[in-house]
Amino acid sequence: KPAEAEFKPRGMLSGLIMDAKTGEPVTDARVNISIRRIYTAQTDANGFYYFEKIEQEGNYRVGVNSKEYVGINDYDKMPVINLKKATRTVKNFELEKACMIEVRVVDETAEPIEGTRIVATSLADERKKQVGDSMYSQKTNKEGYILLGGFEPAETGYLITATHRAEGKWVEENG
Repeated sequence: KPAEAEFKPRGMLSGLIMDAKTGEPVTDARVNISIRRIYTAQTDANGFYYFEKIEQEGNYRVGVNSKEYVGINDYDKMPVINLKKATRTVKNFELEKACMIEVRVVDETAEPIEGTRIVATSLADERKKQVGDSMYSQKTNKEGYILLGGFEPAETGYLITATHRAEGKWVEENG
């Protein structure tokens, strides 16, 4: 794990996010910590993340989101870390590979729809929790495509919902 040799704690909270099987860095992870406010950090090419400072000391919940890996999205499973302004805390994570799904959204004439909001939920969870980071909206590109990730391999399916808001002359005239 070459990134570990280079790791140096930085800021209030820092760490490495690595592939649980290969030890390779997870480079697309977003880490969220929250108490009353939400702070976000992104991993770099070495899987390194850090939070420079916080406004309030206390117990923070830590969520990790990635398209390529199964993150920590379930509030009940998020680790809680006590952060103090005078202390450097290190928290590393090892994540398992995730499944990814490419979705294309089109209208009734098969034309792509840009900006469609996509939400995926797990049917295996009785709470129907959303897969991925609910803080950031996932929307289709101009070709109507989006690559969804973070899906845990499961026997039970996932429900993918697409919603789109239309505005303009036709909507004004026809409701």
